[in-house]
Amino acid sequence: MGTIQPGFWNFKFIITPNEFEAFLKECSKYNIIFKLPVHGYPEHNSSQIMENYIKYYNGFANTVKQPRHTFVYSMNITGKNGRSSFHIISEEIRYLYNGQWPKDEMYYIRMTYPKGHAVTCENDPEHFIYEDILLHEPDIYPVYEELTNSIKSFTKPFRFINETEEIKPSGVRISESSAKELSLGYIFKRYNFQMKSFMR
Repeated sequence: MGTIQPGFWNFKFIITPNEFEAFLKECSKYNIIFKLPVHGYPEHNSSQIMENYIKYYNGFANTVKQPRHTFVYSMNITGKNGRSSFHIISEEIRYLYNGQWPKDEMYYIRMTYPKGHAVTCENDPEHFIYEDILLHEPDIYPVYEELTNSIKSFTKPFRFINETEEIKPSGVRISESSAKELSLGYIFKRYNFQMKSFMR
């Protein structure tokens, strides 16, 4: 089996709560369980997940500023070779206004899946190497790919203009509905940003 450098597949996106609810239904086809990565790893049902997502989304997309709310889950899935997981977490988009980092924050969701599987060395049990996870979980990556492709199908690269330049947050994709809502939100109005994604 070939070795591989540790790392992750990453997919970054901004979608509306309604679109995220459809994503949850896709996840349910694979019996994916969402758990909070805190003590005891409590499991959340779809209603609890959506309640958290709406708070997270409104925190930067609402027309009126809302309290900041993070969004993070472990997405647990069982494959033919055992249990695995994806992770989903909200992360900040960095942007400048008048040469400074503004206090108002925009966020995206990053969905990750590790590329490597840690294997203990036969001759040295205190050390391990990373092998290609596709060799250990051949049926899990296709699920990750299908879920991310479902979001890719209705999103485009996120682009907006600040006072001097066009901002293209690395790898972040946005849906048309989110682009419209964000362009009308308090951040875009306060800083006079112009949305470029989907806009003519």
